[in-house]
Amino acid sequence: MQSASKDLKAHEHERERMAQINSLDVEVEEQKAKVTSIHGNCDSAQSELDSVRHKMKEYDIQVSSIVKEQLKRLHKITEIKLEQKKLENEVNLMEMEHKDCSTRVEKLLEKHAWIVTENQLFGRRGTDYDFESRDPHRARAELEKQSNQVWRKGEQESYGDV
Repeated sequence: MQSASKDLKAHEHERERMAQINSLDVEVEEQKAKVTSIHGNCDSAQSELDSVRHKMKEYDIQVSSIVKEQLKRLHKITEIKLEQKKLENEVNLMEMEHKDCSTRVEKLLEKHAWIVTENQLFGRRGTDYDFESRDPHRARAELEKQSNQVWRKGEQESYGDV
């Protein structure tokens, strides 16, 4: 009987160990399932991370392009502002010249009364003041030429008297 009791205890002990092994097998399977699930989650997260990185690269390229365009536009704005300053200076210079010319015209009108009386003839065709048909530069050259001829004639006559 003792041997049967020992066998029974051994058998119970063996059953307990088998139950523990089965329990551990179930736990191992559960852990394997968890690991598989975690690997799946990890793969999914890695895929999502790769997708986000790809989008970040695209956004970086877009931002870089926008910054480049912004720099171009800032350069263009600087050029336009410089051109604006130049034009403002030109306008100021022209206004000063206009004022000077207006002052000169007023002085000429005061000094030469005939300008006021013959003003309506300026620029009209067929008048002495038709500047389109007459070239003032050529007329001045012709006047100088005639003046020189008259002066030479006068010189020759005065030398002839001597």
